[in-house]
Amino acid sequence: MAQPESFFVEFLRFHALGEGIQRFRDGAAPLPDVPAPSDSELAEREEGSLDFILADPSWTHEKGNARLLSEWRRLLKPGGVLATVVPSREIDPGMIGRLLVREVGLVLEEEMDCGAGYFLLVGRRDPIQAIRRNVASLGAELGRRLRPEGWKAELYFGLGTLQLEAGEGEAAAHSFEAALVDEPGNKEARIGLGLARTLQGRLAEAEACFDAILAVDPENELAKTWKARCARTRRETKGVEVPRPTREGAPV
Repeated sequence: MAQPESFFVEFLRFHALGEGIQRFRDGAAPLPDVPAPSDSELAEREEGSLDFILADPSWTHEKGNARLLSEWRRLLKPGGVLATVVPSREIDPGMIGRLLVREVGLVLEEEMDCGAGYFLLVGRRDPIQAIRRNVASLGAELGRRLRPEGWKAELYFGLGTLQLEAGEGEAAAHSFEAALVDEPGNKEARIGLGLARTLQGRLAEAEACFDAILAVDPENELAKTWKARCARTRRETKGVEVPRPTREGAPV
């Protein structure tokens, strides 16, 4: 049986420090004075603009939550906090924690059993730690003596992800292109190349990458989200030179 919103609020409200949002089932807003934007409104918000995100367990059951996690990663400031309650009887909290670390770039600071079959996870956005994890992963890959087929594509993809984290769009593009030479059908590398082109301000090329993904995977949420964002930026800057994003504005 689903718990009432008040149950989750008791565990989440202590992390509402600064400017942030709440995300509860069916758009509910049990925390006064904390915005509860819809997903479409969330996409309009500026990158790195939130000090905190508070979420009940509903996101763990939603289709396309990879797109949501990408948005949370985009919106949280370095040092920003994500606090969420997850259903520990249905999903392993450790698996969710690892997912948030990988996809949102968090360092987990608190893991607590709330009782009634729920678990509190609190993490802080730490781009430097995310880079260190990627470096460690790359080092481990380079150190492997027996490499499976496709290891080059994985290595270049990891390197490109690391370069995106560092805001190095051109270098990331080269790495993702190398991954695609080794494995032309690698959708993740194609999306990475699109993100790198976005970071470079080469929006038409970025859209072409996302179009290529959508041609074979029409429901790919990341490709749909970033294609729409590129198209919107191109419309808003028509006839104006698009400034190259800074490292702080990296779309990762």
